[in-house]
Amino acid sequence: MQRRSAILAAALLATTAAQLPAMAQGTYPSKPISILVGYPPGGPVDTLARGIGQKLSDALGQQVIVENVPGATGMIANQRLVKSAADGYTLLMGANPMSIQATIMKSLPYNSLRDFTPIAYVGDSPYLLVVPPNSPARTVGELVSLVKASPGKTSYGSAGTGSANHLAGELMKSMAKLDINHVAYKGAAPAEVDVMGGHVAYIFDAFTTGLKLVQGGKLRALAVTTETRSPAAPDIPTMAESGFPGFAVQAWYGLFGPANMPPEVARRLNEEVNKAIAAPDLQARLVGMGLQAKPGTAAQFNAFFSRDITTFAKAIKDAGVQLQD
Repeated sequence: MQRRSAILAAALLATTAAQLPAMAQGTYPSKPISILVGYPPGGPVDTLARGIGQKLSDALGQQVIVENVPGATGMIANQRLVKSAADGYTLLMGANPMSIQATIMKSLPYNSLRDFTPIAYVGDSPYLLVVPPNSPARTVGELVSLVKASPGKTSYGSAGTGSANHLAGELMKSMAKLDINHVAYKGAAPAEVDVMGGHVAYIFDAFTTGLKLVQGGKLRALAVTTETRSPAAPDIPTMAESGFPGFAVQAWYGLFGPANMPPEVARRLNEEVNKAIAAPDLQARLVGMGLQAKPGTAAQFNAFFSRDITTFAKAIKDAGVQLQD
C-alpha cells in the first residue's frame, strides 16, 4: 500500500513539474502592457504601435497601452525601456534610427546590442534613389559615371546630417569611391525641391513620398535600397542589382523589450505580432504606409538588428560623422 502511494505521489509530482512551464507561461500577461513610442502621435511608429497593440490586446486578453515619450529621436523612450523590468510588461516600438544611434552618438546611456531584446520585426520600406527628371542618368551605373566625370564638382542631398538617407549616400560614395559633396537640408522636402530643380544630382528619398514624385514625373527613380524589389514598385531594381552587392538600407520597424526577458514571453509576443501583421486589416494599413510586412523569429530580428548597426557603422566611419548627445 505504501509503495503504491509512493508511486502515485511520484507520478503526480512528475506531472505537476511538466506542467509548470506551461502554467508559468499561462500567467502572462496578468496585467496591462505598455508599448513605448519615442515619437509624437500620428507618425508611422505611433500608427504601427497602436495597430499592433490592439491586435495584442485582443489576442492576450489584456489592455495594451501605447505611451508616447517623444524626444531625442526616440532615445528618451529607448532609455526608459532599458531601465524597465524585463517582465514583458514594458515594450518599445523601435525604428531604424536605433541602428544609427549605436555608432553616431558620442555616448549613449545604454548599449544598443546588449540592452535590448529584439522581439519581432514588423516591416520595412526602402529608400528610393532619385535624380532630376532631365538627368542623363537612367541607371545607377550611368549616375556613377556622371559623378566620376566631374570629381568634387557634384553634390547629393539628404534630409540632414546623420539621417538614414544621408548615410545611404555615404555608403554609395564609399562603395563606388565617389568624389562628391554632401548637402544637408533641414528635412526631406527642401532636398526634394533641389533635386527636382537639378541643384543636387540625387537623393535617397523616403519611399512613399519619392514614389509619388516619380509617378508625377517630377523625379526619376534609379533604384531601391532594400535587398529585394518593392512590391509597390516592382520595375525599380535594387542597389544590389545595380552593381552594389550587399547594399541594404531600409526604414524598418520592430518590437523590442529590455534585456534578459523570459524567453517564453518573448516567444509568445513574437508569435502574436506575426499573426497581427498577417491580418488583412493590418496588412492594408502597412501597404498604405508603403511598408512590407516581414514576419520572422526573434533570432532573425536580432541578427538583422546587429547587421544593420554594422552597416551604418561603416558608413558613419567612412564619412567621419559624429553627433553630440
